[in-house]
Order: sequence, then C-alpha cells, then structure tokens
Amino acid sequence: MRICFYSHSYAGIVIISDIFSLIIHECSLIYRRLRKKYRNMPISGPYKNEAVRFREEIKKKFKTQIALCHAIGAKDGSYVTGYVTGNNRIGNILREKLEAVGVDVNYILYGKRTEAEKPKPGSGQELSDLLFQCTEKVIHLQNTVIEMNKELLDVNQLLETVKKSVTRV
Repeated sequence: MRICFYSHSYAGIVIISDIFSLIIHECSLIYRRLRKKYRNMPISGPYKNEAVRFREEIKKKFKTQIALCHAIGAKDGSYVTGYVTGNNRIGNILREKLEAVGVDVNYILYGKRTEAEKPKPGSGQELSDLLFQCTEKVIHLQNTVIEMNKELLDVNQLLETVKKSVTRV
C-alpha cells in the first residue's frame, strides 16, 4: 500500500483506492476459482448419458450454458444445472423451450438424432411459384370481398329508402 504524506485527505483517498483495488483483485480471483470449479461439473445423477448428450448439444449450438439459458429465457445458467449434472430429466416445459431454439431433444433423451427433411432439388423455385400464386389468389379474393361489401352497403341504403317511403304512406 502507498501512503502519501502531503495531505491527510489525499492519503485517505489513496488508502481507500488501494483497499478497493485489493477487494476487486480478490473478487476476480474468487470468480476465476469458481468458474474453473464449475466449468467441468461432475456428472453424478441417474441420467448420466442424457447429461453428456445435453452438454454436447449445448457446446455445439450455444458454446455455454449461459448462452443457452438466455436463448430459452432463463435468468441464469443455474436453470440447467440439474440437467447437465444428470440429476434431473428434461420435462415437457424445458423440452418445448429447447426445441423452440433448435436443440435436438430426442437426441439428448434417447441418443437418436432426428433427420431434418431435406428439400428436393429444384423444389425451392416450385414452392416460390406456388406461394406467389397463392398470394395473387388471396389478393383477388380480398378485392372481391371489398366489392361485395360496397354492393351490400348500396343495398342497405336502398332498403333504408324503401323503409322511409313505406312509413310515410
């Protein structure tokens, strides 16, 4: 620690500054130790195989547990700790969240990868053409409905006129 003899108030600031530096340094050391300790959490629960596959999927898609937790809307990485240690099994709620972010939950639970359906060659253009035709048809139907609505308003106005004429007589 440094102590300055020029002024008592300045020396107090320097001492406080040094104390804060030491506290920050100690906190960073503790953080590093904890991070190192929990980086390779032991797999000890009854669902060891699932835990290994879950870790594999996390590393492959998100790199870290925290990134996965942010993607599924959890506040911190402890949300999945029970699953990556093998103590808990993935339930329906977590399964839906994981599937929504693209994790292959069937692989994690059963060890079998699901094959994504691959589009047939050339089908992209055909699909695009079909979507364009559908859009054209929907626009045509919308215009027809608007025209029918106008016609219906005209009929209502005529009926009002007829109704007023009948009530006068």
